[in-house]
Amino acid sequence: MRSNAAPQARALVSTLTLATFLNHLNVIAWNPFLPFIAEAHAVTIALLGQVPALMMLVSTFLGLVIGPLADRYGYRRTLLVCLLAVAAGSVATGLAPTLGVLVLAALLGAIGRAAIMPVSQAIVAASFVDDARRRHRRNRPKVHVHRLPANHPTSLEPDLDRRRLPRERRRQRDVDLLRRLLRAAICV
Repeated sequence: MRSNAAPQARALVSTLTLATFLNHLNVIAWNPFLPFIAEAHAVTIALLGQVPALMMLVSTFLGLVIGPLADRYGYRRTLLVCLLAVAAGSVATGLAPTLGVLVLAALLGAIGRAAIMPVSQAIVAASFVDDARRRHRRNRPKVHVHRLPANHPTSLEPDLDRRRLPRERRRQRDVDLLRRLLRAAICV
């Protein structure tokens, strides 16, 4: 008997694809038109270019709030509301008569942008986790490996357990790691 899981999965993937597309479109679609928008609102392109930066900054901070809201109200409902906010922000950005309305429209789009990617990822994780586990169990090789104790001289297990390392050795390892990170940061 064939279930209807495959059509539901296709519908979910296509909805999330559309949401991600609108999310990125909200940010980059109006960048080529910045000179025309700046001329229409009698502002410089540099000043108008700060609106997308403000939109990204606001969506970054709102991203911290969206997770608990999505948990409380549901992922799909949150995604739908945020998709509508992005669409309304995009339309309002195109129809904005003044710079103030343009900034408000960008902020409305930022509210939606804050949630689309994390909520989409949460929906995928919640929807397809059982399929991934089932595939992993089915495709896992049936090999039984005999493991030697960690203190055995020929053991392949790394001796990185903090409880087994003496304090001085842990400290030296941490100092070496910090030095390597600093060297890498200086090189970059």
